[in-house]
Amino acid sequence: MFICIVIKCELVKLKRMYNGVVYLFLFFLLPAGGNAVMAQGSALSQKRQWSVEGGGYWVYSTVIDHPFSSLSYSGGTPGAGLLASTTGRVASHFLELFYTAGDRTNAANAEVQDRCITAAYSQGYELTGRGRESGIGGRESGISVKAGPLLKAIYSKRTFDGFVNVNSSYEFTVGIGAALFVFYRVEGLQDRLSFSGQMGIPVVNYLRQPLFAGEADGNEGKVAGPGSFLDLNGRWAVHFAINTTQQISVNYIWEYYQVRTERKVESAAHRVGLAYNINF
Repeated sequence: MFICIVIKCELVKLKRMYNGVVYLFLFFLLPAGGNAVMAQGSALSQKRQWSVEGGGYWVYSTVIDHPFSSLSYSGGTPGAGLLASTTGRVASHFLELFYTAGDRTNAANAEVQDRCITAAYSQGYELTGRGRESGIGGRESGISVKAGPLLKAIYSKRTFDGFVNVNSSYEFTVGIGAALFVFYRVEGLQDRLSFSGQMGIPVVNYLRQPLFAGEADGNEGKVAGPGSFLDLNGRWAVHFAINTTQQISVNYIWEYYQVRTERKVESAAHRVGLAYNINF
């Protein structure tokens, strides 16, 4: 009898605890759900702008791959870039792809075939409080400053002439860091002229290089900070709106990166191009 009473008391306690947990869960869940619905409705009420930009570039780059040569290889080659973005009043999202390929020569007229693919995704959160209307696709004049996280990947491969057994080298990096965006729309001119600038710095990177150039099974990967891999880049553009949905941009992109490992590599590139942009 005593055991039954004890068991019954314990069941009553468990039931109360269960009810308390359920009530506590509902206490936090219901306001959170209401806030989520309100936030979703607010987000839907703010019109989001989508943009796609594609263009051709002329790229002049210089690279020094120290295990192969202390001389720098330089040259100009064509390239292509694609930029997709979505912009709201608070946050913007950017996805950029760039490809270039061509030959570089050094002072001894030796050649290297250089291929480079760059991909970057970044977010920008409004710091000035002016919102989307200050950006490229807006209508109000003024300045807009945004900052946010950056995810960037680089794959660069070089094939050198004049080397028999080992003739190629590469770097592959994936890094996370920070990005800064500045947009400015000029008053007058029917709001057709605007400027933009962007800078990004990956801070923590995954770096992969061949231990010996040309040996696919001799790769090593490691986490690299600015002391082992430094990447600095910037993008500046002048935009001229054709109408409310189309514009033409003149872009200049500068990028410098340095690999500070046993296989030291330095690379710098200047990209100048003309791009066509369409907004949705």
